[in-house]
Amino acid sequence: MSEFTSFNTAYMISSLTTMSLIVLHSRSLFSDKKIPVLIGVIMSLLWFHLYDHTIEDTTLLIGSPGLFIILAAIMYFSGKIRWYLPEPA
Repeated sequence: MSEFTSFNTAYMISSLTTMSLIVLHSRSLFSDKKIPVLIGVIMSLLWFHLYDHTIEDTTLLIGSPGLFIILAAIMYFSGKIRWYLPEPA
């Protein structure tokens, strides 16, 4: 897509469509509607973090701890999800 538009426009379109797809799919998986919102927020932070460091010289130095923190948040919140237990009635 960036062959026809600027990198910024292509990045924005691809990140929004990918996030929308994942958030809409997660709405069908979870009965609690807060979880897809949380997934969307965390993914927005991740995409912004990745974009922010495409123009930096210190991408590895700043990007690695940032991605580590985002991964830690995903692991923390997904650890509370009971994947194999039936939902209470």
